[in-house]
Amino acid sequence: MGKSMDNLWKTMTNFLKKFLKKEKKDPIGLKKALDLGLISKEEFLRFTIIKKGVCLEKAKTELKNFLKDQKK
Repeated sequence: MGKSMDNLWKTMTNFLKKFLKKEKKDPIGLKKALDLGLISKEEFLRFTIIKKGVCLEKAKTELKNFLKDQKK
């Protein structure tokens, strides 16, 4: 069982690496991933801060606006 969990973890890690490479070319990718439930709100904030080099407050505002748009 431990070996299959390791393989699953490696698969997910590889997926995220490929996703983040594509994210540089397609900036809407993070929002799609959040919408699909592939990443959490905290991960969205972290990736937004790292990718855009913005402060935490600006990233929170972006997340709040995105979630508000989703509800409409």
